[in-house]
Amino acid sequence: MTEARQLSWLADLEATQTVEESIERVEREQLETTSVWVFPFRRMQAEIRRNLLGRFAKAGESMLEIELDRMGPHENDVRFPLAYIYCSDGNVPPYKYFDFLAKAVAEATRYLARDGFCVIESRDLRKDGDLIPMGLLAFEYLEKSGLELRETVIVTSEENQPFEPSLEDHLSIAHKYLLIYRKP
Repeated sequence: MTEARQLSWLADLEATQTVEESIERVEREQLETTSVWVFPFRRMQAEIRRNLLGRFAKAGESMLEIELDRMGPHENDVRFPLAYIYCSDGNVPPYKYFDFLAKAVAEATRYLARDGFCVIESRDLRKDGDLIPMGLLAFEYLEKSGLELRETVIVTSEENQPFEPSLEDHLSIAHKYLLIYRKP
């Protein structure tokens, strides 16, 4: 493994590409710590979870996951260092999104440890050709939530794969936002 890593630093690009394809890439094992996270499209959700746990939880801790359109009551009194709120398929209608978001944030903060992190995943949508900036609207909606915004992360895929088919004359939406809040 050491030899392969050393070979990947050679200046010859063709040799480098061949070596990189044949070894496990070190970058895949490391956490993203920038404001833009780039993952393979087919593993995006798993990589987001892994990265969130690696950055905001200690070894052995878990996170509370709340899916907006499939929310159910949480049964126990466990305190989590991290809550991750997301919508897996993007099928929550924009007019219901904030009702679901309010319930999800209330649920998350109830089980979130003091100084814990609440991560809200959002993405822009198109409706009848108009752009709905759901990330910005979620941020504005949560300004009075009592949570403190710590950072905003943009997540996209290595393949720049759009989340939905693009319309003519419109750019495809190929990124998500992670609004990372801290519970004071």
